[in-house]
Parts: sequence; C-alpha cells; structure tokens
Amino acid sequence: MTTLIITLMILLAISYLIQFIALKLTFRDNDFAYEKNRVGISVIIAAKNEENNLNTLAKYLNNQNYLKDFFEVIIVDDNSNDSTFSIANNLADKIDNLKVIKNYNAILPGKRGALQCGIENSKYDFILITDADCEPDINWITAYSNKFNFGYEFLIGISPFRRIKGKANLLASFENYKNMILSFSLIKLGLPYTAAARNIGFTKELFHRINGYYNTIDTLSGDDDLLLREAVKNKAKIGAVTDTESSVYSDAKKTLSEYMEQRSTLGGRIHVFAKNCPHIWHILNLVSDYSIVLTLIDPLFGFLFLTKIFFTFLIKINFENRFGYKFTLWEFLYGEIVYSELIVVHFINSLIKQPKWK
Repeated sequence: MTTLIITLMILLAISYLIQFIALKLTFRDNDFAYEKNRVGISVIIAAKNEENNLNTLAKYLNNQNYLKDFFEVIIVDDNSNDSTFSIANNLADKIDNLKVIKNYNAILPGKRGALQCGIENSKYDFILITDADCEPDINWITAYSNKFNFGYEFLIGISPFRRIKGKANLLASFENYKNMILSFSLIKLGLPYTAAARNIGFTKELFHRINGYYNTIDTLSGDDDLLLREAVKNKAKIGAVTDTESSVYSDAKKTLSEYMEQRSTLGGRIHVFAKNCPHIWHILNLVSDYSIVLTLIDPLFGFLFLTKIFFTFLIKINFENRFGYKFTLWEFLYGEIVYSELIVVHFINSLIKQPKWK
C-alpha cells in the first residue's frame, strides 16, 4: 500500500509540475513584445433574442484599441423573436464598421449556422468570435492581431466570469478557472482539446480548409470544441492570447439549477474530451480528493491530498490573476474538492439532456 501511495504522489506531482512549467512558458510569450503589422479582422457575433445585451456589446467593441479601418463587426440575427434585429440595425446606423445580417435560411443547425453565415459574408482574412452578452477588454482585437502575425491559425483567449456572491457563481467561476488552466497548459504542450466560443479566433483560410462548421454537426452544442478538433486534425498552428487586457468577460448563471442546465450542454465536448483529455490527470485528482476518506485505511493517503493542495495552491498564487480571478482560501479549498466530481456529474448529465440554442 505504501508503494502505491508514493507512486500516486509522484505521478500527481509530476503532472502538476508539467502544468506549472507549461503555464510559465505560455505567459512568458508577450503578445505585445514586438511591433506587428495590423491585420484585417472580422468580428462575428451570433445573436438570438439578445435585445438586452447588444448596446453594451457595441460599446465595448466601439472602444477597442484598434483602428476601425482594420476591423468590422458582423451581427447575425438568428431569427430572434424580440427586438434584436431592429436594435442591431439602429447600432449599424451609428457605427460605420458594423453590419447586420438576418440568417433567414440557415443551412446548419443552431448557433453554428449563424456563425457560418457571418463568416461567409465577412471581408477580412482573420476571424474573431464572441457572444452578444460578452464584454471584450480594450486590447482584445489588438492582441489577436499581434498573435496572428506569428503565423497562428487558431487562437484561444482568456474568458473569465464576473464574480458575484452565490454558490452557483463560485462553482461556475472555479470550474472555468480550472478549465482555462488545463486548456492553456495543454496548448503549450501541443495537446489542445477545448476552447470557449466567446473568445476564439482563426484564419479564414483554416476555416475553409476544415470545411467550416459542416464537420461539427455531431451535436447541437460544442461548436467551439468541435471546430478546434477539426483544426487539430488539419495540423493547424494553435496558440493562446495572454495579454491581460485582451480578456472577454461574461456573466455566469445565477442559480445552481441554471448552472447545471448550462453545463449539461457538454455533449459536443464529449467527442473531444474522450479522445484528447488526459484521463490519468483527472483520475489522479479524483483519487487525491477521496484520499482524506482513505486515511481510514492508511494515514499515508493524507499526504496524497496535501500534495494536490500544495501544487494547486502554487498554481493559484502564480496564475489566478492572469485568468481574471481572485479566490479566497476557503473558495480555493472548496473548489478544488468539488471540481473533479463536477467533471463526472457534467459528463453524465450531458448524456441525458439535449442542449438548446439559447
């Protein structure tokens, strides 16, 4: 038993050391280290019943630290039944580089049909995707432009949730924080497996090369991860945008039931998760979570739990601010204990429930 515990501790320590080093290397890459040529960028937003969010989104996009002659914003109304289309058109009358498209005859289902329509009607060679309820930071477009100049074909950015009081927000925020840590470290290790659709970018050439969203109709949700899957298949150069003023902020669900319902739309992620996710890493974390109970069998199991807490705390103090978060010690301990269990719950939940286009 002692040999098993020591082996698990060594494996857990190695996995977190690799993750720590990968994150250090990721954030060492300064998106603004060199003066780069501006590239033409098309920002695509799929909007369905977003009348309450468009004015705020337009304000953030209009305040971007990027010359308006070098980017356009395309809002695709996916047959909303509220005032989305009229509000978007009113904004287009005031903002020169904004245009609105009505997605009357969608060929693809759900949100990806609207995105496909927007990209096909865009004029620039580089595409950024975000959601109508998001707030991109001031250097969002600039950071992507600089990174595209290094030859990247698919880029993933930082996408934190705004923190408010409540357990649902804590769970969503901590899960989002852990997912970004895993995602960004795996990108540096050459094993990208997940992306947040509210903050991604890619070249139009890659988009056409992978046949757009046409190969991502496995499920209604997960268009972001499935698009990344196709990019990986086509050996695209994939990277991360890490500038602190390039994050895209959004609100998490306010209640536990809404949070669980949202996370049930992991169906699209299953395909990528099942193939690329480091299963051993999650298994090690699950074992370490339950090691406190296992101390009843052998007190040495307690050291396995302490090993996890030590390394996750080391990552927290070095990187949580980089990902837009600041967790208290209690929030950190609670989040670490429940995170691995939530992965299992969401996975099972996604097999039962069918996702919907919001």
